[in-house]
Amino acid sequence: MTTHTFYITGMHCASCAVRITGALKEIEGVTDANVNYALAQAHVESSHKNPQAFYDVIKAEGYGIREKSNDAHEHNNDSPKSLKKEIAIAAILTIPVFVISMFKIEIPGSIMGISLSHWIEAILTTIVVFGPGIGFHTTALKQLKKRRANMDSLISMGTLAALTFSWWSMFADGHVYFETAAVIITLILIGRYMEQISKGRASEAIKKLLELGVKEAHKIMKGGVLSNVPVDTLKVGDIVRVLPGEKIPLDGIIIHGNSSVDESMLTGESLPVKKEVDGEVFGATVNQKGSLDIKISAIGKDTALARIVKLVEDAQQQKAPMQKLVDIIAGIFVPIVIVIAMITFAGWFFSTGSIESALIAAVAVLVIACPC
Repeated sequence: MTTHTFYITGMHCASCAVRITGALKEIEGVTDANVNYALAQAHVESSHKNPQAFYDVIKAEGYGIREKSNDAHEHNNDSPKSLKKEIAIAAILTIPVFVISMFKIEIPGSIMGISLSHWIEAILTTIVVFGPGIGFHTTALKQLKKRRANMDSLISMGTLAALTFSWWSMFADGHVYFETAAVIITLILIGRYMEQISKGRASEAIKKLLELGVKEAHKIMKGGVLSNVPVDTLKVGDIVRVLPGEKIPLDGIIIHGNSSVDESMLTGESLPVKKEVDGEVFGATVNQKGSLDIKISAIGKDTALARIVKLVEDAQQQKAPMQKLVDIIAGIFVPIVIVIAMITFAGWFFSTGSIESALIAAVAVLVIACPC
């Protein structure tokens, strides 16, 4: 069996992770699949050596693929940087709509017999819904084509219903709810931004651990000549010299010299540890005083630092029993909410006879149900 690890872009909620996990498990040859929403990471155990089949399935579900985590959010439409721009645009346009609506401001003048206040609300809200908010609708449409729904479906249905009804009501001289659609888009974008920030912190520990490593080492060549070489080029059995104050590049055994080494990054112990010939040292620890000649004993994933990073990644990848329960609920949550919204609409309509009251109640169900 081969284990494939890659990163997924475009997930907006736990139900996305559940859906992708189910799609991956349906592929012939896959024995296990686990998609972590917080890390945007997928682990697949399969007899397939080529992961292209997994990529095709995920792309068919409407999501993107990234093999490396470096700058994983920088090229993603839901990156904090990208969301900041969308939030700024949405907020600038939404604030006037909110103020006009909440304080019932009447701007002098009219077009086609409709007040300028309503026109301003209508135009600005439409830009918000189909500008910064377009991502919700495109994702919802992709899900609809597959006869599915996710959290974006709730947002899309709620805002489009409020916007469409308000345009109709504006010409019918009724009450408008443009501010509802605009504020919903803006607030949920803010919620999504906060979520991306918290997701970024989930892998912060791993990044900091990786930054502890050394980039170059003083390799002792034939004749005792020192040569600065990239750590990645070192092999087991190579001999390196570590001067006072420098980090030890990789795990190894001391063959000459003695010193004290700060191993606090491994043990948490602030006091330096004495090291002599035949003593074991570890990569990313700091040589304190004397010069050491070290014979490399472990490289790559076999070093102590790499093993620590792997343990942290495994710990983050594992799901707690409660999280598994949440994933199960998320998979059926959206369809249930949509059904409740339909029942709410029908109940209000038949009891009041008012499409407006029924629509507002149904939209409220869709919006309030969204975890964002």
